[in-house]
Amino acid sequence: LFHYRETRGTEIDLLVDQGRRLAAVEIKSASTISEDFFKNLKRFKDRMKEAGHAKEIQNYIVYGGNHSQKRSQAQILPWNQLPQLLTERETPT
Repeated sequence: LFHYRETRGTEIDLLVDQGRRLAAVEIKSASTISEDFFKNLKRFKDRMKEAGHAKEIQNYIVYGGNHSQKRSQAQILPWNQLPQLLTERETPT
């Protein structure tokens, strides 16, 4: 588990190494989703791509609401599903 922060302001609350994947997680207390929640996830993914990072990056937002959603920018999880994300491991191929 890691935290990521740049001097330029891009910050990711939690990075979870899952083998060949890296889960980038923004944690928000709000019970409704705002488009603003996605901006650092996009910046982080772009920076890692520019740097030649080899792992697939999966974006997540954990929020204070109750419903899971899949959006094009990220998987959205309610706060009580965070343990599921932390224990998720990549299945060998």
